[in-house]
Amino acid sequence: MKIVVLTKIVPVRVEFDKTSKTIIRSKEAMINKNDLIALDFAIQLKRKYGVEVIALTMSPLIYEQIFSEVFDFGADRAMLVSDRSFANADVFATTEVLGNTIKKLVPDFDYVFGGNFSSDGFTGQLIGELASFLSVPFFSNVTNIELADSTLNIKRENDNSIEEFSVKDKVALSFSHLLSNVALPNLYEIFSEKSKKVEIYSNENLCLDNSCIGENGSKTIVEDVFELGMTVPENLIQHDGDKVIIEALKGEVLK
Repeated sequence: MKIVVLTKIVPVRVEFDKTSKTIIRSKEAMINKNDLIALDFAIQLKRKYGVEVIALTMSPLIYEQIFSEVFDFGADRAMLVSDRSFANADVFATTEVLGNTIKKLVPDFDYVFGGNFSSDGFTGQLIGELASFLSVPFFSNVTNIELADSTLNIKRENDNSIEEFSVKDKVALSFSHLLSNVALPNLYEIFSEKSKKVEIYSNENLCLDNSCIGENGSKTIVEDVFELGMTVPENLIQHDGDKVIIEALKGEVLK
């Protein structure tokens, strides 16, 4: 059994290039916290049932060392896909790369795990898009999973209720960002992972059409990038907070 865990490398501090309207990718980066929640669930299944955990990321090569930290948590493999043609990708173009990576390099996967969203994007759309690309069911806001007799039992939050599902086939899950459990370095893994190396793949391996990846394949149009300097006093957001925030946002956008 194989679990692919999407593991995004995000900047420690999110800053935008207002000319190119893109996020500045500095050397100060880290693994997305919400993805560490997903990784923790995968590691738990590994310890109980011996499943193979494969961390997957699309990022510049300068983050290889940071990405290799997944071995300290217990990942068995780490796959980094990087190519200049992948740069400035939105969720659609990113799905094209990651989806094809899974299809071509891990076709026998069982589950795809990831966080609800990344700290540099907050779109929360990637796992759902990827599930559609791979033609597998998708569940978001997952709070717990249990594996029994090749059946994955899933609990997820839906507004004010908890829903439960049982899935026997391949599935993609995004885990609630409100959970407190995250993958932590394990001393045994730290001292035993020295033979493990990050696997690096480029478009020479994937052979994807340049019109479908990176900026060329992105469908999102960024009209403008600006800092939201809200000046609404805190005491005004104690009641009807959603309405107050909406009005404040409207004011900032219309300036």
